Amino acid sequence: MATQGDAALAGCATWQRTALMIAARHGQDDVVSRALETSCTQPQLDVVDEQGNTALMIAAREGHKKVVDMLVAAGADLAIQNLEGQTAADLAHTEEIRAVIKKGEAQAEALLRTIMAMAKKEEDSMPAASGSAGSAGSEAIAGLKGLEMPKELMALVGEMDMPRFAAESPY
Repeated sequence: MATQGDAALAGCATWQRTALMIAARHGQDDVVSRALETSCTQPQLDVVDEQGNTALMIAAREGHKKVVDMLVAAGADLAIQNLEGQTAADLAHTEEIRAVIKKGEAQAEALLRTIMAMAKKEEDSMPAASGSAGSAGSEAIAGLKGLEMPKELMALVGEMDMPRFAAESPY
């Protein structure tokens, strides 16, 4: 026979799908940090629950600024919308949390503009290819690997508060 407490726990478990989401919901920044450190890739970062909420959205909604800081720095997608069309910034519990997300959005936009400018500069400096026009763009992007980062990009990266997470699990 199910009790009222069981029903409350079942409801909680139905929308918290990953350990990262659960830690974000409860503001467990040490667990979030460990999850980010041991993740070889970041697919769990933008996983959504059945309402379309990510761990970032959950942390923002619940008011856990430190967790929001960590998820933004780890590269969480700030533009994802839940089933109600809301982003993490829309769900932010406080203006301080909303400002953290907005700053992350501005940094991502500036980074994208810089990368696109670098690609355009590289494409413009390449000799005309006899191949298709579509291949020139991909060649320009591939050519970026050998370029040194411009001062603007280095300054932008230097401004980001990005903790250094391990690339591999210690286990």
